[in-house]
Amino acid sequence: MTIRARLLERPNVFAFFNFLIGVNDRTRQIIADYVKPGPDTVILDVACGRGDYAKALHPHRYVGVDNNPAYIEYAKNRFGKFGTFICCDVADVRHHTKDLRPNVAILIGVLHHLTTEQAGTLLADIRDLL
Repeated sequence: MTIRARLLERPNVFAFFNFLIGVNDRTRQIIADYVKPGPDTVILDVACGRGDYAKALHPHRYVGVDNNPAYIEYAKNRFGKFGTFICCDVADVRHHTKDLRPNVAILIGVLHHLTTEQAGTLLADIRDLL
């Protein structure tokens, strides 16, 4: 694993890096423009990282999934009262979230990390969940 990858495994380093390159502002704008939750909306945030958007999407039901245990632990400690957080691989998202019945999915900054096959499977799983 590269030094960069090891550093980005840490939740606060990841957040600082995202701040530096403007990810947070762009993500907030994407959510404001495209996520139009209704009263019974269950939002699935795939690759939620630290769960930073759970509070912004409250009072809607928020479910964040990520494969990094440190990120999920951070999310549970910081934003646990605003959502549910699950540590799982993208290949297991469908299995871990099917009973939660999401009707909106957010995938920001994840697909480019996956192989074409993984991305296709994940998108098909999300289509079936929705």
